[in-house]
Amino acid sequence: MAQKGVSWVLLCSTIGVLLGCLAGSGAAQGPAAAPNANAPAAAQAPVAGTQITLAVPPLSQICPDSLNVTIAGPTIVDSPTPFTAVPGSWQPLNGGETLSVGGNGSYIAVGGRTKPSDGVSINVSGMQIGTLYKLGAYVKIVGSTKEKIRMRFNYNDIDFKCAAMVSVVYSDCYTLVLGGMTGPSYNGPLTDVKVEITGNALPGNQTTNTTSPPYEIDIYSIAVVGVNRSSWLADVRQRTDYVRKRDVVITVVDAAGNPVPNATLAINQTQQTFPFGDDLQDVAYTNAQYREWFAGKWGNGYSWTAYADALKWYSMQPSQDNLTYTKLVALQEYANNNSISVRGHTVFWDDVGTLQPWLTSITDPVQLFSYMTARANDVVTPFKNSIKQWDPANEIIHKRYFNEKLGFDVRPWYFNVTKSLDPTAVTFLSDYNMVEACDDSTVWPEAAMDFVTYLRQQGGPVSAFAAQGQFTQIQPYVFRYGLDKLGQFGIPIWMTEINLRLTVEPYSEQLQRDSLELIWREAFAHPAVKGMLLSQTWNGEDDWEQNNGTCSGNKCLYNLDFSPRLAGQLWEDLYYREWRTQNVTGTTDANGQFGFRGYAGEYSIVVNGSGNATYRYQSSSEFIVQPVNTTTDPSNYLFKLTTPYVTLLNGSVAANGTGPASNVTDVFTPTPFYNISSTLQATTPYINIAQGSDNIAGNLAHVEKPPTGNASNFRIVPGSAQQMVQVVAPLVAIGGPVPVSTVNPPTLPPNAIGPIPNGASAPSPGQSAAQGAAAPSPA
Repeated sequence: MAQKGVSWVLLCSTIGVLLGCLAGSGAAQGPAAAPNANAPAAAQAPVAGTQITLAVPPLSQICPDSLNVTIAGPTIVDSPTPFTAVPGSWQPLNGGETLSVGGNGSYIAVGGRTKPSDGVSINVSGMQIGTLYKLGAYVKIVGSTKEKIRMRFNYNDIDFKCAAMVSVVYSDCYTLVLGGMTGPSYNGPLTDVKVEITGNALPGNQTTNTTSPPYEIDIYSIAVVGVNRSSWLADVRQRTDYVRKRDVVITVVDAAGNPVPNATLAINQTQQTFPFGDDLQDVAYTNAQYREWFAGKWGNGYSWTAYADALKWYSMQPSQDNLTYTKLVALQEYANNNSISVRGHTVFWDDVGTLQPWLTSITDPVQLFSYMTARANDVVTPFKNSIKQWDPANEIIHKRYFNEKLGFDVRPWYFNVTKSLDPTAVTFLSDYNMVEACDDSTVWPEAAMDFVTYLRQQGGPVSAFAAQGQFTQIQPYVFRYGLDKLGQFGIPIWMTEINLRLTVEPYSEQLQRDSLELIWREAFAHPAVKGMLLSQTWNGEDDWEQNNGTCSGNKCLYNLDFSPRLAGQLWEDLYYREWRTQNVTGTTDANGQFGFRGYAGEYSIVVNGSGNATYRYQSSSEFIVQPVNTTTDPSNYLFKLTTPYVTLLNGSVAANGTGPASNVTDVFTPTPFYNISSTLQATTPYINIAQGSDNIAGNLAHVEKPPTGNASNFRIVPGSAQQMVQVVAPLVAIGGPVPVSTVNPPTLPPNAIGPIPNGASAPSPGQSAAQGAAAPSPA
């Protein structure tokens, strides 16, 4: 894991203050509702409990790297504060454990554990089928320094569902273990539901990690809160607004630079600049209709793709003496011609099932490594000017074929050799189940974070996570909290292969659509996610025939004739309508200004201002709204325990602080200047701070330089940073052509790809600027 940072708990104590601060931040255009994005009828409201929100331990007792998430709402488990006795609804899970009140009533101690599956079973009352649930528990251990904890739901003692990813907890402080669940998949009555907290034992497999010591589990509090779908939808839309939109102030001036008041404006977004995309199937090599359809969807200068097969070793070198570039060069030329940026997926893949027979027959480690060295050079060197992101290896936390054959850990070398062959590229750690699965005992957020730390220590430069997003079910709060945890590491997360293979039969288009809505909206609303690529949205005829008339297990969004399924229609409603800002109209004020709130992207603006009988102030122009440059770990910027504070007011020293702010109120009122971190350079125009994703919107602030320009002092301001756009509208003859005006340079932030880790090369100019704004150069 990355070293423990400063707790997010410091950031959430007064949500109301945040909402109050943000309540009037300029003219805002509300998010448009997509025609097909309405949620199904809400499930029956969850039964109310007595506790209104998850009880939080004193700040001094919370682990520094624990997530801070407010679990608000009526809980349906019994967790009083303080504990005067062990609640009757709490029972030993396997019969041999002991439950007792500890810490003067502050926690329940689960002792007498002899195996990983030992723990506690807590009754859940009033759970409703179809409702979404989020849950959290503050947990620490006694008898070991650091261990893994799991939670699961037990439905009627016959259906067991993972409720939380593996979580690492410690002996000297409480960690917030987070999870969620969609009600069980069957329609029987829920007469007996329990939530179980154990050691590192997989649901349905209680023998995992049998060497773990019999440590005690201490539970400070637990809450299970139901959320109906309409409430979830309102919340995720609001979070999307704060993370993906920003306030923009248009200033209209005449040719001499004077403000033009009372000018009418018509503003429309023409393109998304957020890096969306889709994988490109090999059939593009022969199917002109597919090529035309794909370019129509993604050929806008900002989208990304990854070749489904063409770049992989088995495709490029099917036999030992047959290294072919024909298909790859053709597809790369197609991507270049349509201004679609390409991710290099993948240089190596350690899954023996994907390796060529000639390669697996090599038994000499020296000979094998020589072929691997040639492979890296064969694929990276020819395309290093056109492919801007590389997955040096695929799924190497799960798969280790080459390690076993070579006799040493080759995985750091994958990243080192890729970066040495293409120093300007961004290198990603690609694997599945980093954030999308609940019950993987090999990969979960902290495992991925630990692995990146290890790779860097061994000389393997990793700049970002490629979390594949291959879902078989969706638990939106598990997904959200997984992104929260992975985002703590401080490098960008790209969701690179988002797809859903439903395991419920018979197949239902409506279920596919509703499930993908949870995935897409949660990903786009999360500040740590910097790119989203779909996977297998359309597959060719062979795939349909091989899968009994379905599209790769019903993953596809589009039918064979390219007509959208329900999920495809939802995607188009989101991508082309709801996640774009359209039909904004208004009038400039006395200073020639007009404000609106819009998604990042390209915009067109038409200005018509009054002049006289023969001339009017007119122009037509374009500009780019820059994306919100968000840090996912505010502790890096907002709170530095060892750094003294200097409070400035209007650029002058007003007071000297002796420590960090103790809560949000200290930060937001009266919005003083703080010395927060030298990591923000004098050239940084702004950086936005996301303060936990589960609190409703309003928890976004930004920091900016004071008037003095001092590089080490910045002001903390509620809301996302405004963008100023100046439009020149000269006097032109009425009835004549509307001139194309100039605006301030429409450049995206130089570090839009996200923070570059220490020791890694920064992206080349223009490459990271749009996460796809610059089309790849010809191969």
